[in-house]
Amino acid sequence: MKRLTRLGLAIVFLGLINFAAFGIDSLLLGGDAVHGKVENERYYVGNHGKYTEVPKIAWHYSAAHAASISATGTLTMLGGLVLLWCQQLARYSTRVSPSRQEEKQRDEKERGEVP
Repeated sequence: MKRLTRLGLAIVFLGLINFAAFGIDSLLLGGDAVHGKVENERYYVGNHGKYTEVPKIAWHYSAAHAASISATGTLTMLGGLVLLWCQQLARYSTRVSPSRQEEKQRDEKERGEVP
């Protein structure tokens, strides 16, 4: 269970880091390639209708990073679901059902452990 929890935490952490890195990249470049354009072999990143010319490599990097957000966003949500599932499983595995609790009390009485 600990391994699964650690895996879920790692996936969520990496997804959030990737999302933050994309935001920082967009701020530094002045936008992103998804909202940008290419005209006459010139590459522009876009942000709310404002375009900033960037080198070709920066535009392609921005486009690839934007594509990775879709994948890591989905993985981050799945990692969160894994964490939620582990938490619920841990919560319910520590509970004792009423019938099991009665059986345990009866066994303790038979052994003389409970007055």
